[in-house]
Amino acid sequence: SIGIIYISNSETRTYTSDMNNSRAYYATEAAMEKMMVDISNLFATVQSPTVSQFTALGSSPPTLTGYSYPEYQIVVPTSGGNPTYSTRTISSGPNQGLIAQILPITLNATGRTSSGTEVRMTRTIEVALIPVFQFGMFSDTDLSFFPGKNITFAGRIHTNGNLFLCAADAATVVFLSKLTAAGEVIRAEESNGVSVTSTAQNGPILISNTSN
Repeated sequence: SIGIIYISNSETRTYTSDMNNSRAYYATEAAMEKMMVDISNLFATVQSPTVSQFTALGSSPPTLTGYSYPEYQIVVPTSGGNPTYSTRTISSGPNQGLIAQILPITLNATGRTSSGTEVRMTRTIEVALIPVFQFGMFSDTDLSFFPGKNITFAGRIHTNGNLFLCAADAATVVFLSKLTAAGEVIRAEESNGVSVTSTAQNGPILISNTSN
């Protein structure tokens, strides 16, 4: 009986410890995700945030019943009170090859349960500010191609909306560089919703997938 009670008590303590660790982990992860969203929202409204604006984000941790955040911090490198950006070429991803101003940001968060269990996380992210003059065409809204004659476009193209690609049946469109869209790349219809088949806009669209 004593052995059974001992095992039961030991397993209860282990289970409780694991449960508190899991709770603290997910609470801290929630803090990390909130910081990511707050930084994203900041750049959506301010083109070049100041150090104080970044620091202010560290004063609003998540509000979760039963949890506290003794550490909730956004750290940016500074020079003369301003964020320190470094200029370099992006080496991977959809923007590979473009020159960008890179701002490394460190996120630190410690989540604590009401029982005192703590988990600390650190995440390093990079914000890349890409000058738009490097694009052959850049659009903040939907972008459409529907030429009536052959066209070859050599520069990069990006749209923060949808990219509609079509051409007259007798025309061919050739893109020699990367195309990216925050929304969808749409071939079946024009931006007004009309089918490309019904308007004789079903010409070939050629997009390079390798150099040359």
